[in-house]
Amino acid sequence: KNTSSQSFLQDSMKTEKFDEELEQKRIDSLQAKFLHGGSEEDELKYQTILAYCEEFNTPFHDGEFAHTYENLGKYVLRNGKETIDLKLMQARNILRSHKVQFLVSKFNPNQTATWARPISYVVKEIKSQHGTTNICTRSKWELWNDTCPYRVYQNGLGNCGLIASLAAISIHRCIIEFLFRNFKTNDYGVYQVKLCIDGEWKNVIIDDWIPLTNGSLRGVKSASSLGKNLVGHIWAALIEKAIAKVFNGYKNIYAFCSAAALRMITGAPVTSLQFKDFREKTEKLWEILLISSSKNYPMVCSCLSKAEILRKYGRAAKPLSHKYAHVFTVLSVILYKSHRLLKLRNPWGYNIWTGKWTDETNTKILDSEDTKNRAYGEIDGSFWIGFDEFLKYFDSVEICRYRKSWSQIRLSMPVGGLWDDSQNKNERNVVIHSSIPINVSLCSWNPQVLVKVYQRIVAEKGEELLKQRDDVSIKKYSGDNFVIMMAENYTDDKYLHVQTFCSKIKMCSWSRGDSENCDYGDVIPPRSRQVLIAMCRYERATQRGFPIAIDYYLSDEKLTKLGRSDRAAHIPKQNRIDSIQAKFLHEDSEDDELKYQITLKNCQKTNTTFLDGEYKVFGDSMLIRGKKKLFMELVQPNFQNWELWNDTCSYRVYQNGLGNCGLIASLAAISVHTELIESLFRNFKINDYGVYQVKLCIDGKWENMIIDDWMPSTNNNLQGVKSESEIGENLLWAALIEKAFAKLYNGYANLKSFNSATALRTITGAPVKSFQMIDFRGKTKELWEMLMKSSLKNYPMVCACWSQKEVHLKYGWEAKGLSYKNRHAFTIMSVILYKSHRLLRLRNPWGFNIWPGKWTDETNTKILNSIDTKNRAYGEISGSFWIGFDEFLKFYYRFDICRYRPSWDELRINMAVGGLEDGSQKVIEINVPKDCDICVSALKPSYQKLQCHTWISIHRVNSKNPSETGEIMFCKPIQESSEDISLPPGDYMIYVSNFFQSFKKEERNVVIHSSIPISAKLESWSPEVLVDVYQRIVAEKGIETLEQKESDVSIKKLSGDNFVMVMAENYTDDKYLHVHTFCSKVKTSWLSRGNAFNHNYGNVVPPRSRQILIAMSRHDYATQKGFPITIDYYLSDEKVTVLGMLNRAAHIPSLRQNEYIHKICKID
Repeated sequence: KNTSSQSFLQDSMKTEKFDEELEQKRIDSLQAKFLHGGSEEDELKYQTILAYCEEFNTPFHDGEFAHTYENLGKYVLRNGKETIDLKLMQARNILRSHKVQFLVSKFNPNQTATWARPISYVVKEIKSQHGTTNICTRSKWELWNDTCPYRVYQNGLGNCGLIASLAAISIHRCIIEFLFRNFKTNDYGVYQVKLCIDGEWKNVIIDDWIPLTNGSLRGVKSASSLGKNLVGHIWAALIEKAIAKVFNGYKNIYAFCSAAALRMITGAPVTSLQFKDFREKTEKLWEILLISSSKNYPMVCSCLSKAEILRKYGRAAKPLSHKYAHVFTVLSVILYKSHRLLKLRNPWGYNIWTGKWTDETNTKILDSEDTKNRAYGEIDGSFWIGFDEFLKYFDSVEICRYRKSWSQIRLSMPVGGLWDDSQNKNERNVVIHSSIPINVSLCSWNPQVLVKVYQRIVAEKGEELLKQRDDVSIKKYSGDNFVIMMAENYTDDKYLHVQTFCSKIKMCSWSRGDSENCDYGDVIPPRSRQVLIAMCRYERATQRGFPIAIDYYLSDEKLTKLGRSDRAAHIPKQNRIDSIQAKFLHEDSEDDELKYQITLKNCQKTNTTFLDGEYKVFGDSMLIRGKKKLFMELVQPNFQNWELWNDTCSYRVYQNGLGNCGLIASLAAISVHTELIESLFRNFKINDYGVYQVKLCIDGKWENMIIDDWMPSTNNNLQGVKSESEIGENLLWAALIEKAFAKLYNGYANLKSFNSATALRTITGAPVKSFQMIDFRGKTKELWEMLMKSSLKNYPMVCACWSQKEVHLKYGWEAKGLSYKNRHAFTIMSVILYKSHRLLRLRNPWGFNIWPGKWTDETNTKILNSIDTKNRAYGEISGSFWIGFDEFLKFYYRFDICRYRPSWDELRINMAVGGLEDGSQKVIEINVPKDCDICVSALKPSYQKLQCHTWISIHRVNSKNPSETGEIMFCKPIQESSEDISLPPGDYMIYVSNFFQSFKKEERNVVIHSSIPISAKLESWSPEVLVDVYQRIVAEKGIETLEQKESDVSIKKLSGDNFVMVMAENYTDDKYLHVHTFCSKVKTSWLSRGNAFNHNYGNVVPPRSRQILIAMSRHDYATQKGFPITIDYYLSDEKVTVLGMLNRAAHIPSLRQNEYIHKICKID
């Protein structure tokens, strides 16, 4: 890019940085304060607008909420015809069904729509309970009339939740009168409506122009009675319009939440009750409804859709005739002659429930019994329903505890964060409702008091989980949607180690860790207590309870260990990533060598065998085999006739009783590489004192582990891996590597069902790729070629089969599968083509129970073994068998390929990625002296889950102008490692980026495998270059998505099997390009902006500029393919856009300072 574009980018970044700094300063400077309903600015604004309209005798047109199709939303003008808005329908319906993968459409949101004032429009569609239609012209309009309770009618906007809520509060004149500044009509259409937004009363100034479509009113209707002298009321339409203005258009109050509506209108607390929570407690639910009705609380309820009812109860069910879920107003709840009944009202004003209590006789009797609503006369759309039918066909009810006589105090205050650190500080509006006026003052916050309060409540009201211990206490204090766990140590000299394992729960929040880490370890000193974990769950979550498991023990140790985490008093530890400085990683360490020498000399001095004091693992004392529990202990075998290694041991590695077939199959796969196994041991021979140093590649970094040779045993039978030579000699190498894994993962118990890809990566340090058979449907030829090439290159490979139950479910009970109760791992020894037959040679790590297929008879086995040149020299290998490629595809579901190449070189670098640029982020510059192939891996340390949101870009350095980027050689996300990349001689820059949660700095161990030795150095990281590289790759290799190519706008998409990037370019000189992007949620996917709850984005691209709108990556294992996205765009003079319920802005959601990938650049 030229200098002007770089300066423009820098200015853009400075502007964004300035905005972020202002927001951060605002939060930092928050002071707790009382909130009052009005403000002088609102009053001045209202008076100014009214004075202007009176002076020029003109009705008010609200410029902040223009009369356009963008603000109407439900209907837009396309090709001269009013049609359903694609922004709404495509984003919600088409994407949800995944029938469209990528759709771009152009529209004009500034097209003027038909809006009219109440004095000019005609209302045609009001149907009474008896089906008659009244057509009349409203000659008289009022703001409110005492005879209008419940007579509020939903129209064409699909906002039944809001309309039912308006009907519920329509009997409370005090509420409606409180909401309006002047409780009467205004000749100039200037109204000020008060709404409770996020707990704070705010004034919203609106006009009284209501949208029309095809000559019909689209908004809510309200009237005092039905008849010739019909009087129209505009109070409901004005409240609806005020809410539409708050949420940036009528389109955003479609399917509006009734609880939010009640809360905004009344300012009172609202409780949502889900009927599934009362399955065994229907009496309690009935009492709540009866009491709420007697207290005249506004209530609304929601019914199931017609499809849901039929799915739950079958065709014989008699559902309400509503295609979609619908909201009703609860008018009354009564007990009539032991019958529990509810009176509901449909906001449509008709389409009532045709049940037992809806005939004319019963309706008259019950209406006369309904003392609460008797004075309001006949209410169209109302009907009676029994409580049992109510539970059957409805799923929730919202109760608004509005009490006219109660007082309220509202405060705005900061919460969270440290006293001197606002990193996690948030803002809250707090409301205190009280039955009498109370006094409130603000005092200093004391964290010590907060801790004591929570510890006291658990100590006093918590349930003791340990009934027979006097020295230790673990208590649980829980409710319907929360739980707090606390441990107490009453001993005088022991440390209480507590390990807490929490099952991941949807829609749940934790007091520590994050959504990817739900396991915790703590050490509690003598005579102390600590809250271990606090969890709360959204009330509408389907999962009940909080699955938590706790292990504990007393020890003299002050540090504990959990999984692969380092020893610490509390796990997870405090974040250390901010202090990371990029550095090259080296294998050998003086500290490791010193530790080994000291350990060995102590054993020689005392003439004792080594017993590793660091290997103290809770959980290795018991081996569970089926329903049997076997007590396990560590023993030292007699190694008199043992060897560490023998060249004749290839593949002769046997799984025993630990259930770690993935690890054992991986050890068998690498057993043919003598040079690799030799490199893992410091001394490649038996040690008389049992001191061994084993090298493992942990998260991309080689580390030395000192272990002893004590092995797990039950009843004097070794349970660990066994290895032997061709003549039956016992070999120790595999057992020592298994012991090193057990120490790394804190016990043999944690090696059960061990992942084979992780095992191969940890042993070899080479890149490993996992493949799912499901991804090769229709591409089996490609899969076969991949396996053939990998076998010819002698890559270690492991595969896994379905369990016997899964085989029977997929293919029926007559299927002749492998007889394994659970899924099982195998070593892939060879892949050959024999007389047009595609065959694989596999090995079961058990050493027996082979596949009983066509190629396993003695004759075929001898023939195939003789032509298996790769493994012919190893003789007969127990547990090996041949299987056809078709059977392999049928009964196996995944395989792993480890690209171990002993002749290749490697460079390892530890570095920080993501976060705000602070000098710690670096770029890797490599020098390639001649033609070379490289492979780049990036692993996140101590990250137990699958890693797939690291993006790698490689571009050539321009020797003439280093500030410019040369040819882009590679640019895409990787799942731990890239494919092999061919590079000609030259200098290259490698950028390692994290676009998922890029605001958070993370750690990566980067490995560069190369076919020849190359040199590398670390250089300063440039966000400008990063943006330029990704914009260039999309511009050069992306596909134009516009159906009709335009000269002034371009929207391009660059995609691969597991990622997509979308970029918009604005070629105009004076127009702003507005782009609205709607992304359907894809499982196991990562997005470059937004969060798990927000996949819709709005951007304004200035003239002669471009911007990457979104970057998404997905795990290779995801069953869903593609990335369903729809995009709407238009050109405008406006510099801000509106999307959904968010504020107007140039970028929605706003771009963080460190979301560099989305920065705007000028086009040359």
